[in-house]
Amino acid sequence: MNFNQIAAITLTGAIFTSTGGAIAITYENGDEFVGYASTGEEVVVRSISGSFYGDYSEYRDFTYTIGEDSVEGTAVCAGGGNKWIAKGYGEYEAESEATLNMVRFVCGYEGTLD
Repeated sequence: MNFNQIAAITLTGAIFTSTGGAIAITYENGDEFVGYASTGEEVVVRSISGSFYGDYSEYRDFTYTIGEDSVEGTAVCAGGGNKWIAKGYGEYEAESEATLNMVRFVCGYEGTLD
């Protein structure tokens, strides 16, 4: 999917792609569902830090869950926002629509999600 060509529309707490697939759905508690992992488990963004840091690249700390596992991560927002570092697991490049949605959502979010 080419995210440069997506027309995003906000509708009742959800952001939809031009093909109608949900990028993020806001739950009542403020968490953001961003899709299903290749394992079929839900991927949900739980919190996002409000600050960027780094000399040449922008990074943003966040927490997410995949199924029952809670993970602390750092999104690498420079270069298109398709990579993240999962604390204790290593660096990843988005390979599924859910993880790409996760990183893009975190990098594009304005403010904080606590």
